[in-house]
Amino acid sequence: MKRKTWLIILGIIAVLIVVALLNFGKVMDLGMAMTDGMEHKDPTKEAAAFTLGADQLAAEFVANKEAANTKYMDKTILVNGKITDVQLPIITLGKVACTLDSAHMGNASSLAVGSDIKIQGQFVGYNDLLEEIDLSKCGIK
Repeated sequence: MKRKTWLIILGIIAVLIVVALLNFGKVMDLGMAMTDGMEHKDPTKEAAAFTLGADQLAAEFVANKEAANTKYMDKTILVNGKITDVQLPIITLGKVACTLDSAHMGNASSLAVGSDIKIQGQFVGYNDLLEEIDLSKCGIK
């Protein structure tokens, strides 16, 4: 009797797992459908909340990273400075790492270390380990 009960329970669990796996794609499609009509923020198309040099921005984080983090979080920043590294899609200006938006990658092929540049993007955080300021969804101005 116990064996029969366990077999029934295992059968029910197996059926539930199969049903869940078959419907996983539908659940994911529902999530995509819910966000499909939403307009996503494009910091390259809006006015910058702050315009400053990469060195000036880095100095604010050295002085008080908590205050700077609060000041710039999710804000659009236009940063200018010299390129210190290019590892596409990331362009580095000293301590500022700018991740280019895929729509702006075409402009990046001719970038060279040492060149002056203006990049606009959204501040997403400060990396304590690398002491690096991270901007995302960036575009070259």
